[in-house]
Amino acid sequence: IIVSEQSPYRQLSDLNGQPVAMGSHGIFIANVVPMSAMLGAGVKVQPVMVGNQESLITEFKLGKFQAIAVNLMGFKRQIGQDNYPHRVLWQSQPIMNYPLLVRYQVVPEGVAQRVQRAFVDMATDPEGKEVLARVNARPGVRWSGWVAATDQDYEFAIKSYQLIQPISGGVHEPIK
Repeated sequence: IIVSEQSPYRQLSDLNGQPVAMGSHGIFIANVVPMSAMLGAGVKVQPVMVGNQESLITEFKLGKFQAIAVNLMGFKRQIGQDNYPHRVLWQSQPIMNYPLLVRYQVVPEGVAQRVQRAFVDMATDPEGKEVLARVNARPGVRWSGWVAATDQDYEFAIKSYQLIQPISGGVHEPIK
């Protein structure tokens, strides 16, 4: 959760009752995680849903929003050389990016295991290294490959979803 350097907001509780621009419902890193953090801290904000992170950051730089919830790496990548003066009020624990999920009811277990192994071995496989090199040629991207996740790796995500429940009108309430 980021505010401009000149913002009067100094801590998360200062956002109580204030508008906070963020991604649409269900966007994990730009809605679910920050909303669960604020609700967990007893901070109720007025969420302002913005279509995508790029628009959100651009409008923040133009002064339309005082506080935004975004992916910090994406924010820094988009800000680039501008180094827009900002302050981070809250940051989540590190989250594993880009999970590959399998619907075992649809994909046979053996196929899912082979696909998982291919991604995990990508960093050591000659063809996989080539793919990673092409991906890493993009500005601001540095991928070293994938790792097999455990349930514990996603405990934070599960707890975040359990803490919030969307209700009509774009407002989140704690699950009782």
